[in-house]
Amino acid sequence: MVKTTAEELKQQKAKSLRYKKPIASHMNYDFILEQVDDMREMVDNVQWFTADEDNLVHALSGDEDEAWEFKMAFSDLAGQLESLAEDLRSEYIPDCFDDLFPAVGADYFGGYLGFDEYDQDYFNLAPYEYGVAEKSAEKRILRMTKKELLEVVGACLKVYTPYVALQYRYDCLEASLKILQEKNLDRLKVVKAIDEQYDKAESESNHFSYKYHPEVRKLDTLLDQMPQEFWL
Repeated sequence: MVKTTAEELKQQKAKSLRYKKPIASHMNYDFILEQVDDMREMVDNVQWFTADEDNLVHALSGDEDEAWEFKMAFSDLAGQLESLAEDLRSEYIPDCFDDLFPAVGADYFGGYLGFDEYDQDYFNLAPYEYGVAEKSAEKRILRMTKKELLEVVGACLKVYTPYVALQYRYDCLEASLKILQEKNLDRLKVVKAIDEQYDKAESESNHFSYKYHPEVRKLDTLLDQMPQEFWL
């Protein structure tokens, strides 16, 4: 018979107690924080290449209304994501958000994960562990006063509600962005790069007084590399 070592026993015990610290798989603090950071990064990239309205209009086949709507939609999304990122740092959220959803039985957000003290990481809980996991989270939440509990629920709803709405809006805009990428983004990036290099070359060469200045030659190289159909 193989003897179980002390370390293995410690590991097994930690695994059996994962249910004591459950979180909803797709509705927990770190998950939302990561999702919001990813959305903000993409929106920042979009705003960078849509900063020049003429280029954006050109990329959208000259449709000024569509370009304006596209830019405003991403600008509004950026502002709301910034607000949500701020709310994620508000009182109660980092400490209480993860407990609230298991405590109210919200296993429909991808089930539950449990924290393993030995591995210092979260792992999927089996469905038969959900009940005890919810009870464990419920006990921690119910230690609060009624006033604190109301404040926690209010703070969590202030994160949950806009997050769900912004995720839906983001998914819709991301689909539109992919369509734009497939059709015009390469053209848009090339045009923007040329515009930026033109300004730099003009400044460095004293309004193109020096035809063989390195920055002018870089501009010429970009123009030479631009596909012929981009001029159409």
